[in-house]
Amino acid sequence: MKILEASYISHDVKRFITEKPEGYHFIPGQGTDISINLPEWKDHLRPFTFTSLNSSPFLEFLIKFMTNTMALPNNWLRPMQVLN
Repeated sequence: MKILEASYISHDVKRFITEKPEGYHFIPGQGTDISINLPEWKDHLRPFTFTSLNSSPFLEFLIKFMTNTMALPNNWLRPMQVLN
């Protein structure tokens, strides 16, 4: 899935809007595993919870970036693709 939009909502929280595969449905509160399309990260899944409505034509995630952690790479802020 491609990231359609990425914007900061605070200094350490970023909003990501991604494509939503046709026919994809989720239950409110449900999460999904996401990996980053970079050689050193594509095999590392991280769980995230949807912040969009199931009826939305896109998927939305709000992600808080933590310092001093290997949870996400520092360069995750550049344009990228999300792997499903």
